[in-house]
Amino acid sequence: MTQIDYTRAAKYFLLQDFWVGFKLVMKYFFAPKTTLNYPHEKGPLSPRF
Repeated sequence: MTQIDYTRAAKYFLLQDFWVGFKLVMKYFFAPKTTLNYPHEKGPLSPRF
């Protein structure tokens, strides 16, 4: 008989990597956006320009 690693099998069948990745995606999906509303908001310009 072969030895079965139950923790590894549980991670595989419960899709642990998928859920960790999904949590990360949802974290950034609902985070406030850092981009400017370009035509209406202008970014800061340095005095050289």
